[in-house]
Amino acid sequence: MFNCGSEKETSPAIYDVGKNLLESCHKTYYVKTVGLKELGTPEEYLEKLNNSLQEMGNSPIKKVSKLSNVQRKQYGKRKFEKIVSATKENLATALQVEPIEIENNHQSVDLQNEDLYSLVEELKIKFAETTSHADKVQILTLVPKSWSLEKTKREFSTTMHLVRKARNIKKSFGVLGKPAARQGTKISQGDISVIQTFYESDDINCLCPGKKDFVNVRTDYGKVQKQKRLILCNLKEAYHQFKEQHTNIKIGFSKFAELRPKHCILAGSNGTYSVCVCTIHQNIKLMLHSIKPHHSLIKIMELYVCSIENQKCMFGECSQCPKENFRNEIEKLEAFQNADEIIYKRWISTDRSTLITQVESTEEFLDSFVGCMPNLTKHHFIAKSQSKYLKDMELNIPQEECIVFLDFSENTHLLFRMLFKVSIGKIAKQQFIHS
Repeated sequence: MFNCGSEKETSPAIYDVGKNLLESCHKTYYVKTVGLKELGTPEEYLEKLNNSLQEMGNSPIKKVSKLSNVQRKQYGKRKFEKIVSATKENLATALQVEPIEIENNHQSVDLQNEDLYSLVEELKIKFAETTSHADKVQILTLVPKSWSLEKTKREFSTTMHLVRKARNIKKSFGVLGKPAARQGTKISQGDISVIQTFYESDDINCLCPGKKDFVNVRTDYGKVQKQKRLILCNLKEAYHQFKEQHTNIKIGFSKFAELRPKHCILAGSNGTYSVCVCTIHQNIKLMLHSIKPHHSLIKIMELYVCSIENQKCMFGECSQCPKENFRNEIEKLEAFQNADEIIYKRWISTDRSTLITQVESTEEFLDSFVGCMPNLTKHHFIAKSQSKYLKDMELNIPQEECIVFLDFSENTHLLFRMLFKVSIGKIAKQQFIHS
C-alpha cells in the first residue's frame, strides 16, 4: 500500500501495489506497512522478557547500558545457553521424558573462517610433503565441493589428472577413499614348484653335512626337518641362470627371491661356509671379478669355445673354436683401457690353502687368464657331466635302491707327549682328513 504525499494526512489515499499512481504522486510517496503492531522500546522488551524468564524459573537479564558492544555479545551468549538448558529441562519435565532424549543430535559444527583456512593450509602442507600417490589422492578428496577442478589444481600445485582421479574416487568411495590396487600377474602353483626345485638343485647349492644343519619347515602334514642347503652364488646370478633355463616362465627378481625355500640359506651367518670350493673355478672367478664384476663365467667360456655342451670343444679337440680371437675380446673390456696393472686375488696351495693378492701388468694378466681357460673348460665339462649323471640317477632310481651321500672331515693336532719349553705357544701342526 502507498500513501500519496499530495493528499491530506487526515484522509490518506490508499493504492494497491501495481495500480497506477496519480501523476502528482510520482515524485513523493512513502511506503507504509499496514497491519503490523508497533514493536516498542528495548526497555519494554526487556521487561516482557524478564517476566517470561521469571515464570520459567530463570534469573532476569541485567541492564547492559554500561557494557561495551563486545561485552554485550559475550553476556548474550552465556545467557542464551542458560535459557536453552533451562527450557530443555522444563520441556522434558512437561513431556515426562529425559532431557537427553529431546536433544538434537545433528548439530552443525561451528567453524570460523580462520579454522577452515588453517585446515586447508595444513592439507596443502601434507600434500606437498607426502611422496605416496595414494595419500595424495586421499587428501584431494577432502577439498570443498564448491572448488572447481582448476582451482584445486592451482591451490595444491598438482596435475589435472590427479584432481580428476580424486573426484572419481570420491564419487565411488567417499572422502578419504583409496584407489584400487592394480593386480599383477599371478604365478601359477606349477611355476612356483619349478622355482623351488631349482633352488634345491646341486647346480647352485650344496648340502650342509652337519647333523645340526637343519631347519623345521611347515608343510600340509605338519613340521618337517629339512637339511640346510648353502647357495654358492648370489641371488642375482641364480636368477639369471634360472631365466636362461626357463625362458617360458615370467617372473621378476623380487618374486624369485621371495620364493626361496627356508632351508636354502645364504652365506653370511656362522657355519655358512664351504670347504669344497673348486680352486680351478674359484681362481678364474676372482680374476674375472677384477676386470668385469658380476659377469658370468659361462659367458666367458662361450667366447672361448663353439659350444659348452660339446665335449670336443670343452676338451680342446675342436679346430673351429674361436680361441685365437679370445684374447682380443678380453682385451676390449673397459678394465684394460688406460691401465698398466691389474690387481686380483688368488688361491694358492702349498702346505695349506692361502688367499693372496696378486699384482700383474696387463700383458701378464692376459697371459695368465688365457692360460687358465683350457684347464677350466675341461674341468667344467666333467663337473657338469657328473652332476647331470647324478641328477638322472635320482630321477630314475629303482624302488629297491638308494643313493647315499658321505661327507666326512676331521682336523687333528699333532702333539708330542714331551715338549721342550720353546715349542709352547707355537702353532701346532695339523693333519686334515677329508673325503
